[in-house]
Amino acid sequence: CLIVPTVITPNGDGANDTWDIQGIEYYDNVTIELFNRWGNRIFHFDGKGIEYEDRDNQWDGTENGKKAAHLTVFLYIIDLHNGKEPLRGTVVVK
Repeated sequence: CLIVPTVITPNGDGANDTWDIQGIEYYDNVTIELFNRWGNRIFHFDGKGIEYEDRDNQWDGTENGKKAAHLTVFLYIIDLHNGKEPLRGTVVVK
């Protein structure tokens, strides 16, 4: 069971600065992709869930190396490679 945040606040205060998906560490093979509203992929992770737990591997709210604009909505796709449909939803940078 994953807890996928729908909002991140990358303001440097140490709380919700990265997209920390709780429970991802229990999956051996995950693919995480984030897309902007034009369908351009702005983040990609492919590896073990335990590797994504490292804050350096988590999405930090940037798009093309720059902070995303306030209240920007991104589409995510999380594939756990477990035979089920990938998880899809949105996350907002606030």
